[in-house]
Amino acid sequence: MWKYKIQDNVKSYPISKEQFVDLLKILFINQSVIIPCLMIAYYVDKWGPVTTIHALPTISTAMTHIFFYMIAIEITFYYAHRMLHYIYHFFYKRIHKKHHTWIPPIAIAARQ
Repeated sequence: MWKYKIQDNVKSYPISKEQFVDLLKILFINQSVIIPCLMIAYYVDKWGPVTTIHALPTISTAMTHIFFYMIAIEITFYYAHRMLHYIYHFFYKRIHKKHHTWIPPIAIAARQ
């Protein structure tokens, strides 16, 4: 499999035990924040107003909405990510820089 590796200049395979333990700590902290937020969002949504859909949109309407939604998400993500680099140095140093410490693409690091 090494012959198919695209990042030839990265020499950090396999990851060290210290890197793995650090990664697990970050994942635990992230999940400790995300899971309570999701639970709160679930109960807020459950207790919120109930809406009833009377008719489904046509395929062309749904596809148009999905297309524009995807474009909006990509633009929003790009500028939010850029702001974390250049505008909000406070957040970059403390939070976002962790996302750039993993150069080799490993699955568990994608969730940090």
